[in-house]
Amino acid sequence: VRSYWGVVLSEYVERFRSEIDEGSVRAAFPEMTETETPIWTGSPSFFSMAGHYALALIILVIHLMFFWAAAGPDVEGEGQANFAIGIFKWILDVSDVLGFVIVLFVVAKINHYLNFSTSSKWTTTWLLLNGVIPLLIVVADFSGKLLGIFVEDVPDTPQWLQIYYLALGVFSSASMVVLTVLYQRAFRYAITDRRIHIRKEFLYFDTSAHGISFDNIENL
Repeated sequence: VRSYWGVVLSEYVERFRSEIDEGSVRAAFPEMTETETPIWTGSPSFFSMAGHYALALIILVIHLMFFWAAAGPDVEGEGQANFAIGIFKWILDVSDVLGFVIVLFVVAKINHYLNFSTSSKWTTTWLLLNGVIPLLIVVADFSGKLLGIFVEDVPDTPQWLQIYYLALGVFSSASMVVLTVLYQRAFRYAITDRRIHIRKEFLYFDTSAHGISFDNIENL
């Protein structure tokens, strides 16, 4: 039985070796020694970052819901979409833009504590920025109106407009997708007969390269 599985494993190794260009692999991983034989090389798949793409879609949907709730008339009729828009409209009626900010902060908090692949610091920062931007505009508008009570000729302060829900949602989600694609492509892996090589080149300033010997494979 052992010899059979040994033959099968050898066939798998040879098949993977035949599918790669050893010269290009060594060029991509200059830290690879001459005593190593490249067997496989690859990079993260789309599904490895599926959580980030899903989160970008969720944030876009939240922005769209608030945009439709703010721009549209009162919702009538049944259906899950009308029910959801009705909830967002109620939030706006009760707390205006601050309700939108609170919803985004709650999503950031939930995402952080779920400890998913999307619970990293940069993803949490991105989520918080989605709430901070409208909050700053609201605070600036309120401060301008308050200052206008005591001072004349106060410069016009920015106001939160309905179209901002749509604009911020599209920009924020698109930026998340672009950064995720770049991050996904930043990693390259190579397996040799001696160790596993991992290289990272993200936006030219976050780079690293290290190898894990099969003797220390528990560190993977």
